[in-house]
Amino acid sequence: MFEKSSAKVEVAGPVAAPTPKVLETDVLVIGAGIAGLTTAIEAADNGAKVIIVDKGPFAWSGSSGINWGYWFLSELDNPSAPNNPDAMFKWLLRWNEGIANQKNLRSLAERIFSEKRALWSENTGSLCVRVPPDKILLQSGTTGVPYATYPWMMGHEVMKRGIPIFERTIITRLLTDNGAAVGATGVDIKTSGFIIFKAKSTVLATGSFGWLYGWAGVSAFSPVQPECTGDGHALLYYAGAELANMEQSSGAMRQFYPATLAGSFGGVLVAPLYGQLNKAICNKDGEYFLEERSTGGSGLKELGSQRSRRGSLYETIGKQIREGKGGPNGGVFYNAKTYWETNSYKARLVVAKEKLGWDACAELIEVAPSLYDWGMGSLAQAVIDEKHETTVPGLYAVGLGTTAWDGNAWGLQAGKSAAARAAGIEKQEMDFKQASEERNRVYNILERKPKNPLRSHVIRHRVQRLAPKYIGLDRTDGGLRECIAELERIRREDYPRMWVALKTRTWNREFVEALETEFMIDVQEMVAKSALMRTESRLNHFRVDYPEEDNANWLANVCIKQVNGRMVVEKKPIVWTEVSPEQIREVLK
Repeated sequence: MFEKSSAKVEVAGPVAAPTPKVLETDVLVIGAGIAGLTTAIEAADNGAKVIIVDKGPFAWSGSSGINWGYWFLSELDNPSAPNNPDAMFKWLLRWNEGIANQKNLRSLAERIFSEKRALWSENTGSLCVRVPPDKILLQSGTTGVPYATYPWMMGHEVMKRGIPIFERTIITRLLTDNGAAVGATGVDIKTSGFIIFKAKSTVLATGSFGWLYGWAGVSAFSPVQPECTGDGHALLYYAGAELANMEQSSGAMRQFYPATLAGSFGGVLVAPLYGQLNKAICNKDGEYFLEERSTGGSGLKELGSQRSRRGSLYETIGKQIREGKGGPNGGVFYNAKTYWETNSYKARLVVAKEKLGWDACAELIEVAPSLYDWGMGSLAQAVIDEKHETTVPGLYAVGLGTTAWDGNAWGLQAGKSAAARAAGIEKQEMDFKQASEERNRVYNILERKPKNPLRSHVIRHRVQRLAPKYIGLDRTDGGLRECIAELERIRREDYPRMWVALKTRTWNREFVEALETEFMIDVQEMVAKSALMRTESRLNHFRVDYPEEDNANWLANVCIKQVNGRMVVEKKPIVWTEVSPEQIREVLK
């Protein structure tokens, strides 16, 4: 399915650097979550030779590898859900509070309800219902495939097609030639071998950057896999692609309820039970301060209904904590007795009482907001067109922190588009000088012996500690500037001193984390600078000093691009085709 290139590659550089392996393909898919697997299958079904690269174990890594099952919208048994493309378009526009690219939203809405997608999902394990004479619908609420088995089943579809899989391989840079993407360079984590992937089309499906927050602060700010270090966002930036709305962070931070034990490292207590948990949360004075309302933007209301920002619950909780009404561990309190009979986690709490002797209903439990890494549809990622091509020709982006239903639908389009472009290129040319320089950079990180060395994990943890403090739940002008200044200091003073003590070439996790550290520094700076520019609160972005949504001035995108080695941040108008900015302002009042 792929070809070994006969091209000779310059190998000057560190003596210990291995000779690179060169592989050629039509479509290179980087990332094997829902979006990446869908993209690869669709590209192969459209006649393209495909290679999949995944940093973790195939079909088990990243957010997809630990997800609690996959939710597909359907008109079956769910009257509040969008049941046609027009309703879905309005739902998506409302979900993104008016700032998403409407051409992309329309394309996504049509694909979500396409017959092909339903058939495709059924063939990969989803439960469907056939309605005479020829309609097929996904079961509402779930695919019917529990927990992480859905990506595993899709992985089998990849293997049935004979698509080569390079798992546990980290991509270090995208390769370009005359401004177009021509492949990527990677390191085999198992052997530290260097691989050059030569491709006519390259698709990034690397997931979120939730691990930027790490296990830090008073709770599990990021219950995602450690692979989610923002590789794709950083790779797009280095390649010269434009990114948008990075201030919206990774996934729907603050969308879900404060379901994490305060002062813990990942003690998830309860699931987000929409509308039920509000009455169970109180402050230290016993005041139940949350309204009986929706989650703050579940998106199921028609466009034009009362505005309710998805992060509003957490803003309310944060205010209680800032006013000194929180608990000793930096959280608020959860009363399990208030909705015991409706708690889907009741069985787990019963087990805790029987096996551990802990009665969850006997006392108030201190809980804190956590980053639950779920998708945002079309924000906090690359600027793409309706074919999912970025501003760099031949480079596509999908699944940089998306939900199952949009990752699945997006993957179908990205796979088709990437395969079509590859079919139009007879032979992909590549200047191997860029790959050779990258090879030297990578192995210099492993071999260098700096003065006053710092272990890579020390730098990594310094970066992670900044995230919940400055770009977490509450953001301020002063805090964001402090964050940016510290990141600049880390890049200038600490990063050159980074030292990999372990020199082995076999499963060198320290080497991999050193490669990821650069990604994390740059992605966090993108988030902080975007958050600093957006002087309002919208979606997952909450500015304490600008607590209201400002549709008069900020119905706009914050875009980032690398220009001559500098990070350039710009405010740009929204892309609209159906609902004008004036109409959006009216319905968001």
